[in-house]
Amino acid sequence: AGPGPEARTFTFEAAFDGETTQEQFFHDAGVTKLVDSALKGYSTTMFAFGQTGAGKTYTMTGSAGTQAASPSPGAGVPRAPQQDRVPRVRGMVHLAAEYLYRRIAEMHDTKFTVRATYLEVYNEQVADLVAPSFSGSPLAVRWSTGGGFYVEDLSVVKCRGLKDLLYVIDRGLQSRSVRCHKLNSDSSRSHAMLTIYV
Repeated sequence: AGPGPEARTFTFEAAFDGETTQEQFFHDAGVTKLVDSALKGYSTTMFAFGQTGAGKTYTMTGSAGTQAASPSPGAGVPRAPQQDRVPRVRGMVHLAAEYLYRRIAEMHDTKFTVRATYLEVYNEQVADLVAPSFSGSPLAVRWSTGGGFYVEDLSVVKCRGLKDLLYVIDRGLQSRSVRCHKLNSDSSRSHAMLTIYV
């Protein structure tokens, strides 16, 4: 028998245990720094990575029972059934949305416009989670020299306040593709991308 696998060393900036609350993780993992950088004009990304059943969806979106809230008038998005429920445990995207609007309110000398899109990639097809296609046709991913990659005909919602952004998030969560498997009875079976333009 030959030698065993080569030992590897990994470095982490932080490690969180199962007792860590969503709010603690939000602050200690640097999400507030990402939002503050976005408000200064930088592109930032919050990304969840891990094996099936590791808690990616829970970390990002909180409790699975999230229902859509109603947008404010003029938000330009379709209305979902009226079920104004806040998730019992808020995830990173809800906490980031709340923090974003709290910071905007504190910045009296600057005017911001907030827009959002929410899509999923499932079975190698792109779908709009805010205004799902009734035809079932996937959206096309295109390239433009001035703007890079973009998704053709993807809904872009102008968010006049926190309520509108939470509506986009919750509407998207309702539209995601989920299936059951041995590790999770309500597993998200797609890759989702919420984009917030500030």
